[in-house]
Amino acid sequence: MPFDSSNTNTTYATYVSYYFDYGRRGQPIAGPPGSPVSIVQLHGGSCIKLVNFVCQSYDEKPKPPDPDTGSDNEVLMRKAISAPYQAEMSDGTIVWTIAGVYIYQLRVMPGDYDNLTIGTPPYDASLQTVLLPNDFIKGLLGPPSTPSRSGPWGGATPSGLSSFLTGQ
Repeated sequence: MPFDSSNTNTTYATYVSYYFDYGRRGQPIAGPPGSPVSIVQLHGGSCIKLVNFVCQSYDEKPKPPDPDTGSDNEVLMRKAISAPYQAEMSDGTIVWTIAGVYIYQLRVMPGDYDNLTIGTPPYDASLQTVLLPNDFIKGLLGPPSTPSRSGPWGGATPSGLSSFLTGQ
């Protein structure tokens, strides 16, 4: 979207998210409490790209971003756009706002080491924002969990449940 240089009082806030579905599902296995879940592969994976935006202007109705990303890999599946609405500030200034979300299905899911395009500011398309694979910090989410094999009750099962589960 070309930047409207005549309207310098317009601001854009765009939040881009990628939702990865690796095609894996947990399949519960019959057994006593604490039995592991079998992980099965249902498909090769897919990815949804969500673009949330808000644009506001003090002069006139702002222009929302064009949903055409120019990529054959991104297919627009759904969109929701608010009607332009006005609010009056305490000094009498009129603020126009348009908000929306675009939802794209990616034909080919990005790999774990591919760059993720986040967007460009409307005033300079050369400043494309990209999330690189080395931007992620390993270990930030904590150490891997180590489940207890003694069941969800810390080694003891509620009275009668163990015999019910084992048939004894």
